[in-house]
Amino acid sequence: MSQWVDVDRGRTVPAYMAMEYVLDLTAHEQLRLAAVYAATPDFDPGVALAEETEAHRMLYSDLDAEQQATYQLLVDAGVLGA
Repeated sequence: MSQWVDVDRGRTVPAYMAMEYVLDLTAHEQLRLAAVYAATPDFDPGVALAEETEAHRMLYSDLDAEQQATYQLLVDAGVLGA
């Protein structure tokens, strides 16, 4: 018979199910990023960010009134960055 454990406000589960699993991908992400930089020696993060910012500006420029209102609604809701 398995032992039961209170895990949250009276909710009990068998002890073997009460384990927390934590997976830290920080080291893996660092290795992945290093591999990306090694594979693309001409990659410049500053240029990439500037190009992405320009693409964002172009995407949301020249909106009509209804589109601008929708855009502002999404910005105010935190869905889109200003």
